[in-house]
Amino acid sequence: MADRRTWTTFRVAAILVAVASVGMLAVLGVVGASIDAHQRLKEQQLVELRVAGALKDVTADLTAGTIWDEAVTRMVARDADWMDHHLGAFFAAQSGHAATVAYDDQGRLFRVSLAGKAAGADPADPFARAAATLVTDVRNRAATRDRAAVDMKAVRLRSGVVGVNGKAWLAAASTVVRHTDGGPVPAADPVVVSFKPFESMVTPMEAELGLDAPRYQPGAATPGLQGHQTAVAVRDVEGRTLGWIVWTHEAPGARILRDAAPVMLILLLATLLAAALLFRRVADDIRRLTDSEKALAVSLEKAEAGSAAKSRFLSNISHELRTPLNGVLGIAQVIEGDLLTPQQRDRMALLKEAGKAQLRLIENLLVAMRLQNDAVVLQPAPFSPDALLRQMAADYRGGATARGLKLRVETKAPTRRLGDEGQIARLIEPILDNAVRFTTDGTITLRTRETNNALIFEIADTGPGVPPEVVADLFTAFTQVDGSSTRATDGAGLGLAISHGLTTVMKGRIEVESTAR
Repeated sequence: MADRRTWTTFRVAAILVAVASVGMLAVLGVVGASIDAHQRLKEQQLVELRVAGALKDVTADLTAGTIWDEAVTRMVARDADWMDHHLGAFFAAQSGHAATVAYDDQGRLFRVSLAGKAAGADPADPFARAAATLVTDVRNRAATRDRAAVDMKAVRLRSGVVGVNGKAWLAAASTVVRHTDGGPVPAADPVVVSFKPFESMVTPMEAELGLDAPRYQPGAATPGLQGHQTAVAVRDVEGRTLGWIVWTHEAPGARILRDAAPVMLILLLATLLAAALLFRRVADDIRRLTDSEKALAVSLEKAEAGSAAKSRFLSNISHELRTPLNGVLGIAQVIEGDLLTPQQRDRMALLKEAGKAQLRLIENLLVAMRLQNDAVVLQPAPFSPDALLRQMAADYRGGATARGLKLRVETKAPTRRLGDEGQIARLIEPILDNAVRFTTDGTITLRTRETNNALIFEIADTGPGVPPEVVADLFTAFTQVDGSSTRATDGAGLGLAISHGLTTVMKGRIEVESTAR
């Protein structure tokens, strides 16, 4: 029977391993596809940035000749020979520009230069027509500029991709402005537009960006892509698609899947073989584990019963201690009203203080037990946070003054709130009590403030602080920063645990910010 059960378990496990392996391959496929998609998007973004950078380069090339006092004078005078030599030929030789078009201060075309040589001034010239949008834009913006400006503050620029004779071109337009304060300032600025072949920037992408076989494909139709090919549209200044930059993007995800498939197959076979050897022993292990779990369940039930008994004992003994202690404090209150000598009155004060301390300890034990048993019931009612904080400050001001401390109150929560004022006071009390007991000099500050959806109480002191390694355990019951028998201050370590528990019951949050000194 055990052998049959083991064999059945083995078959089920073998099926699960096979399914898991196929699932892992599927996950690898999905992850690989996501990696490839991310890589494709990254390369597309790099290409778009490179195109934008190429347009900036063309614009920078142009400003080398358009921010120049002499250029302003010559362009206003429509000096075509000067333009051919100093701008057209210069841009062609220095930056590889194929065409340059010049306009005077009236916006009239007076020269088209091709490869640095004069090519007339016909407005119907394809380069002149392609430049029209750029020229209009920079002239309109230049019309409103500060005519006292010089250099880069005066020039107006525009760049973009344009189509001329079925080809794409990197084009940039620039107004011609003075470079010195004494330079000429016509009523309107002349304009120069220069063109550089778009394809001149595509081939270098292989070395610059690491692209695989980049090429420019003219035409608005979406290109047919194969394998891992991808494309980025090249659009002109009016948003029309002129062509596409096409390349084969890197596919690290597909490579991972291709390399992992044989390894996964080997792992699958090895796993099945190991399972065949191990599952016979698994049945025995499961049987032993079942017996152990039963024994553990019995032990756990006994432990929970012991914990419940301990909680009941602490609750009962706390009630039993509180009843006679209240009687002792009551008698002490009565005796204090009699005629006592100063020495007797001091001793009676010590008796009352000790009794109150023990009563607080008992109260804390009872609250801790109720928190542990989820027996704390809130009784919400309207209350004033500011008034509550002032009252608590008044209760502790005497103790703070006796220790030479300043107790300051900053109330900024005037809105009445709905909450259990008594439990909130019980929550704040241990924190304030610690501040008074552990601060040796300086100031204790109590604050209230409110936001749209939160009420915030803050208690700050100039005490010794808490080491970082202790902060995590501050809200654990019976834990103290100094747990030695020779510590300077008393306490059972319940106060902050109660504060934390009440905060949780109220669905709030308690935080500590401290720097040990």
